[in-house]
Amino acid sequence: MVRVLVFGSSVDHGFWDEEGGWVQRLRRDLDRYSMKHEDDYSLYNLSISGDTTERILDRIENEIEPRNNYEDLHIYLEIGGLNDSQVELETGENWIPPGEYSENVEKIIQIAEECAEKVVLFTGRPVDESKVYPMPWKQTHGYKNSEAEKYAEILRKKAGREKPPADRFPRGNQQRRMEGKTPRRRTPRHRRPQTALQNRQEKTERRKINTRKLVKNPPDG
Repeated sequence: MVRVLVFGSSVDHGFWDEEGGWVQRLRRDLDRYSMKHEDDYSLYNLSISGDTTERILDRIENEIEPRNNYEDLHIYLEIGGLNDSQVELETGENWIPPGEYSENVEKIIQIAEECAEKVVLFTGRPVDESKVYPMPWKQTHGYKNSEAEKYAEILRKKAGREKPPADRFPRGNQQRRMEGKTPRRRTPRHRRPQTALQNRQEKTERRKINTRKLVKNPPDG
């Protein structure tokens, strides 16, 4: 049995999404896959609205322990730092300073890697600053893409070339084109999990084909 644990914040929890967000969509896909194949997947959405890396670090070990089957554990970490990067309007300071964020990320990844067979990292997403600077629900703070990008870059460097994050934050000219504009509303497809499932399905089909060939044409001797 493969157990998938997802840590993130409001978007990952599925706030303001009638279908429950990308994690709920992934769960439905995994449920359908499990019912059609021998592989068994269980997904736990452990995302909490407003969470920062500080809060995830405080709870990640306690969340993993009761759900760890010590067989095949996958952990998805949306720790791109969007909530960490939010700016206090009066002082211009980030909620979680970049240095502290960097340390939190390193500790979170270390804990996850000690427990899981597979760890997947995600950056944050760009925002429409006209709607969240300041935030309607928190007038003292706001989100800025230029600040969030700094945190996304820290995560990229922490991950390194061997395990780059699933990067959902545009860079360079692409980012400049988006500044001040409303990002196009799209349903995330989460290619990493789906690609893994497709690869597993293809391997299963190849095994079936090879088995049929052997039954039809058994080897000599």
